[in-house]
Amino acid sequence: DGEIFEAVYHKLNRAGIKTSMSDVTVHGIPVPADPEEVASLDPDDVVPLLRKNELFQSLHDDELKEIAVQSRRVEYGMPEVILNQGDSGDSILIIQSGALEVFVAHGDGGEVKVADLEEGAVIGEMALLTGDARTATVRAASDVTVFEVPSNALKPILEKRPEVIDSMSQLIAKRQMTE
Repeated sequence: DGEIFEAVYHKLNRAGIKTSMSDVTVHGIPVPADPEEVASLDPDDVVPLLRKNELFQSLHDDELKEIAVQSRRVEYGMPEVILNQGDSGDSILIIQSGALEVFVAHGDGGEVKVADLEEGAVIGEMALLTGDARTATVRAASDVTVFEVPSNALKPILEKRPEVIDSMSQLIAKRQMTE
């Protein structure tokens, strides 16, 4: 029951729907009856995460800040689905905290766990850059906070600097070879 309640709470919270939960706790933490507004995202929290990932290493600090300004923080609870295999991809997610599990469906309707991802990992880049459908389903393995970078945050930078697309494509191809 607790996991179901927590999943509903996270979905409502992301949708901006306030709930009256005066006698509720989530993971032993009391949830106030009138939850506070989520603080606005500080780009300085996002830039270090972007800088750590080799996908963004060819970008300048001002470009990273431009991306960070258009990003948003999203929270998920276990076992919420964050990305579905086969969906279109219009954003990249960077894990700030928590852990994710990656699953790939196979022909008989089942799925196989192919990876565990932790802080700093980037997901969704292949679908965003290639325009192909998402290649895996990603679920929260714990409470997770991610930064969502929408495609419209990257598009102007990639249009100004097409060489960045080449370096990102090479990194993605290299990653696919190792996986």
